[in-house]
Amino acid sequence: MESIDAEGINNKILIIDDEPFMINAIRRNLKRYNYYEVLSAKNGKEGLELYYDVKPILILLDLNMPIMNGIEFLEHLKLSPSDLCSVIVLTGHGDDKDMKKCFDLGVSAFLRKPFNVYELRGLVRHVIALKQTQEALNEQREKFISVLIHDLKNPLSPIMGFTRILLEKKVTSEEDRIEKLKIIQKASENLLQIIENTSKDLREKYTLRSFHPEKVEYNDIVLSVITNSMSEIAKRGIKIFFNSKSRERWDETEKIILKADPYQLKILAENLLGNAIKYAKGTIRVELNKLDSGIRFSISDDGPGIPEIYFEKIFEAYFQAPGSRKGTGLGLYSVKKVVENHKGKIVVNSALNNETCFEIILPC
Repeated sequence: MESIDAEGINNKILIIDDEPFMINAIRRNLKRYNYYEVLSAKNGKEGLELYYDVKPILILLDLNMPIMNGIEFLEHLKLSPSDLCSVIVLTGHGDDKDMKKCFDLGVSAFLRKPFNVYELRGLVRHVIALKQTQEALNEQREKFISVLIHDLKNPLSPIMGFTRILLEKKVTSEEDRIEKLKIIQKASENLLQIIENTSKDLREKYTLRSFHPEKVEYNDIVLSVITNSMSEIAKRGIKIFFNSKSRERWDETEKIILKADPYQLKILAENLLGNAIKYAKGTIRVELNKLDSGIRFSISDDGPGIPEIYFEKIFEAYFQAPGSRKGTGLGLYSVKKVVENHKGKIVVNSALNNETCFEIILPC
């Protein structure tokens, strides 16, 4: 078993039970592999005070206790589904009425005494894993909303400001009026682009949840992605080469066939190429080659490069390195997920003010 006691992960368990031998037995079994930080209280009142102090991810709760019993504790706790804490009730006396009351008060599971220690350990790990997943999803949602709100506010400010000036007729000339309208138009286009990019990223995250491999010709997918991006590439004045060939020789490309999810491979190529277009000064190089046991796919650009300290962090959801151009921060995260889904690997090589290359190795 792997330890879940990692930095930043809540692994605190609170035992609330009036029987010292029970607390010691549970503590001994749960701490055996150093998975958890185990705390204890001998009644509901002490447990409630400790709960607000340490914020555990899991409570193991007895029902029959002096001063404040388990039901009273739950009534004071007022758990909701969004709370990042679960409760497992451990009792040898509870009846069906008690069980219903406990579940109504937000309890996750019910384990009768005497219980098997392996059953307890398995249930604890399962319940904690669910809460840790919920916590991670909540954090990602908050980051996404924060990024989205920030990006939406930037283009809205000039739209509102210059619209107000035009409505109040505070323009000095016809040229001034047209200039302000152009600014409003450009800000509106930026706003639409943000919405479209966000919609694309959300669709990608949904696609990455499932994996449907089939036989695909990856060179066709890559060439399709490049062709669809040619208007932007031409607009930026960028030269693009595929396997060292210019556009008129792309039909000479050898077919690369592998078993993979075509939609995910398209997401991978779109995000890497989009990144290269965003940063390239004048040249993008795309390579797709067969290997003995798979394929090698790489995209490089002659942009400003990425500092080595960010090589790992750029694949985290919503992370954007200092000085990077605007985006949702999900593009490279999606690339990493596609590579992981295909049991491949990704390597970043970058030299500041020279070149950045993303190299993907996928097995056949």
